[in-house]
Amino acid sequence: MGRPKQGLYDSLKDDYDIIIDWQGRLEREGPLLRRLAEEVGARSVLDVGGGTGHHARMFHSWGLSVTLADPSRDTLESVRDSLPPEIALEVRGLQDLDGLRPHDMVVCLGNTLPHVRDRQDFSGAMASLWRVLRPGGVLVSHQLNYGPIMADFDEHRFMEPRGLGEKALFRFFEHEPSGKGLRFVIMRLSGHSGDYTTEYLWTHHTPVMADDYQHELQRLRASRVALHGTWDEKPFEEASSDALVVVARK
Repeated sequence: MGRPKQGLYDSLKDDYDIIIDWQGRLEREGPLLRRLAEEVGARSVLDVGGGTGHHARMFHSWGLSVTLADPSRDTLESVRDSLPPEIALEVRGLQDLDGLRPHDMVVCLGNTLPHVRDRQDFSGAMASLWRVLRPGGVLVSHQLNYGPIMADFDEHRFMEPRGLGEKALFRFFEHEPSGKGLRFVIMRLSGHSGDYTTEYLWTHHTPVMADDYQHELQRLRASRVALHGTWDEKPFEEASSDALVVVARK
C-alpha cells in the first residue's frame, strides 16, 4: 500500500468527515447516549478515539464536562479552533489513558476498538478504558459487527463509497498477508476531468466479536452488560446485525 498504517488518520484529517453522515449519525446515537448519561448522573464524559469532535460537541451541548482523546495529534490540532474551548484535548491512544481522572461516562465509538493489534491488545485496551471509568459509571463501545463480514467476506468487504467535490473515498477490507486480522483500506481519488491522483491508505483491524467483550467485561467484573445490534436497542444478532453496541456498568 502507498502509506503506512500509522499515517492513515493523519492523512485523512481534512477528509475524514466526508465518510460520515454526521447529522444522521448523531440523530441515531444521541438518544441512547443521553439516556445513559442521565441514568448514571453523568457530569463528565471521556470520548476515546473521538477524532474530529462531533460527539464531543454534542456532549458539551448537554452541559457535560468533555475530554476528547485521540492518538492523531494532527487531527486534534486541525479541529481545536472549531471546538468549544471548554473541551479538553488529549493526544492518547487506547492504552495510553493512565493519568486521566476517572469519568462518569467513557465512550469508544465508530469502530475504534478493532484498531487493536490482536485480542491480547484488546484485553489491554478494555482494561485501560475501565480504569478511567468511575465506579457506577457507564462504558459504551460501538463497532461494526464482524460476524457477517467474516462469514461471507466477498459479499460484505466493500462499503458504500463517499465523495465531496473533487474527492471520492472508497473503503474495503482485505485479509492481512500474515493471515492475522484484516486491513481496512481507503482509496482516495482526487482531481477532475480525467486528471486524477490515487492514494491507498490502510490500517489494521482485529475482528473483535461479542464474545470477546463478554469475556473481558466478566473479567473486569462489570455489574451489568447489554449488547445491542442497533442504537434503538434491538437485540444483537451475530449473523445479521450491522453493528455491535456494548453498554457496560461498572
